[in-house]
Amino acid sequence: MVIRLVGKVEGQDIIFNHVQGDDWEAVIPKNLTGIYIIELTAYDDNGNTAFTTRYILTVDLDALCVRLEPYPFWADILPDRFSTNILPGKYYARLCHGGDSINNLKIVMDLGETRHVQLKICSSMKDDFNILDASYVLQKMGEQVPEDSGTCVIREHIIDTVIAPKEPGTYKFRVIYTIADEVLIDTVEVRVME
Repeated sequence: MVIRLVGKVEGQDIIFNHVQGDDWEAVIPKNLTGIYIIELTAYDDNGNTAFTTRYILTVDLDALCVRLEPYPFWADILPDRFSTNILPGKYYARLCHGGDSINNLKIVMDLGETRHVQLKICSSMKDDFNILDASYVLQKMGEQVPEDSGTCVIREHIIDTVIAPKEPGTYKFRVIYTIADEVLIDTVEVRVME
């Protein structure tokens, strides 16, 4: 059962008073045409809410009648004619041992381990390319100063680096490399377990 009814008529707030059963009454502002666009929000005793704004209230004083009719116009959302897709970069990295693609560059290792991290660089265009140089930065999350940095070893399309994190926690292992006129950066998340 509806326990509360609120609304607007021509954008003005209206107070509805419950008379009995499903009957409600309200005083509405005077309008020369007698045609009102209304919106109503009803609340029931179970906490449910219903809202509508697509009705016209017509008050005809000559005929002494009031009509509530559906609003004859509405708007539909049309799908876009055009869409935008982000194309992948020309080059991307894969971990050679573990991990899968650029979105899953993660390594888990134990404290005290020294590991080779090898990134295989691939061309999405299947182009032949050369990696001109590569360097790395190993930095613990939340720290300002890198724990280690240096030059990587390049073997054709594989960038190889040896890392040995000194503390347990999560690190960012960033590899910066150059192909033609592009400088690319791939980040590997390294989790070091105690």
